Amino acid sequence: MIRIDFFIRLVMVFFSVSVFAGETKPLLNIENWQTENGMRVYFVAAPTLPILDMELLFDAGSSREGSQYGLASLTNTLLSAGGVNDTNDSIAEAFSAIGAEIGFEVRKDLAAIQLRTLSAATEQEKALALLAKILTPAFRGSDLAREKVKQIKAIELKQDYPDKVAQDLFFASLYGDHPYGHPSIGSLDTVKAITEKDLRQFFDTFYVAKNASLVMVGALDTQAAKKIAETLSKRLNSGVKPAALPTPTDKQDTFMQKAMNSQQSQIMYGTLGASRLDATWPALFVGNEVLGGGTFDSRLFVEIREKHGLAYGANSYFIPMQSTGPWLASLQTRTEKQSEALSRLKNKVNEFIQQGPTEAEVIAAKQNIISGFPLSFRSNGSILDSVSIIAFYNLPISYYDDFLKAVSSTTVKDIHSAFQNQFSNHGFLTVIVGQEKIQDVKNKTKNTSK
Repeated sequence: MIRIDFFIRLVMVFFSVSVFAGETKPLLNIENWQTENGMRVYFVAAPTLPILDMELLFDAGSSREGSQYGLASLTNTLLSAGGVNDTNDSIAEAFSAIGAEIGFEVRKDLAAIQLRTLSAATEQEKALALLAKILTPAFRGSDLAREKVKQIKAIELKQDYPDKVAQDLFFASLYGDHPYGHPSIGSLDTVKAITEKDLRQFFDTFYVAKNASLVMVGALDTQAAKKIAETLSKRLNSGVKPAALPTPTDKQDTFMQKAMNSQQSQIMYGTLGASRLDATWPALFVGNEVLGGGTFDSRLFVEIREKHGLAYGANSYFIPMQSTGPWLASLQTRTEKQSEALSRLKNKVNEFIQQGPTEAEVIAAKQNIISGFPLSFRSNGSILDSVSIIAFYNLPISYYDDFLKAVSSTTVKDIHSAFQNQFSNHGFLTVIVGQEKIQDVKNKTKNTSK
């Protein structure tokens, strides 16, 4: 019996050859339109399986909640309780009875509702009727009280994990008063102060058609997809799309450490990053694959793990967002190795900015990126995730095709120039969460990234 992974690898090889050969067949056949009241719709027909995957995306993440930290998260979570005649349990049981799955998510940029259901008429109609109830929420006080307890507990539990503490400290330090500066889950004081009126106002402002995108992938034709889109869109007020988020202000080099009783110390080192629409984004992406985005052959992994055994791994990555997202490198190391690990991390980053990659590294990185790309489209769910990025960030329909073409033509010179322009004039932020005294680490390590 031939193993499934053989077919996956075969597809990867074929995909790599076709990209480098310049074939023009699009990766995805995405249809795109707008409903009568302004909701943008993206549809990919996938008739192989009798499944419909869909996601409603709203520009209603924690960056839109002002000083009421945690409001976006609570609003999205409480949609699961449905309307005035529903409960959280009754909605969940109704979805389960038809074999459908519903999910909710909030990030700094967005809020999402995900639905997976059978595409057969009976199950699909029932699932969509339940989704319609979710879009007309009651926001009962008893439900809010219950979810506040859960959210406050989650906030308290985060303080036991060095990586989560470090991440919150990193964003707070890098972004300050910018809407990206606070954790999406909120703080103890702000969550406790949120009321049903706050939930209703946030929902009415941001959960509107002109602030929404609907992505559908599944066994439908275009006519059926348009009917679903119009039905759901009519459940929403037309509303308006909010103003663009402000551009964050660059910071000077900053060192921060938080003492924590843990055998392992979390280190994060980074600065402001880039947008997917930046002309240099493909070169930055390929370059970061060499530096720390790859796995066992990236420079950071080899230096930190293979050569010196300072951590199980070290990586770096861009987080492109609506406004300027960050670039950061991170690792966990033993407390007594903080200084050495941080010094080697900084030196490798600085070396890469100043010298760039080698030709062999670029060839390998490009092959890894291109051959791995089919994994983004191997299932309905992965296609949904990929198209949702296009939908929410309003990227061109041909975004992935254009990106791969740009990756395949990226040179060593492109990467060196892109990293020089992106990083040479930015301040870098160092965050350590661990036991060693702040002064000890600060004196032993200095920023060498300029």
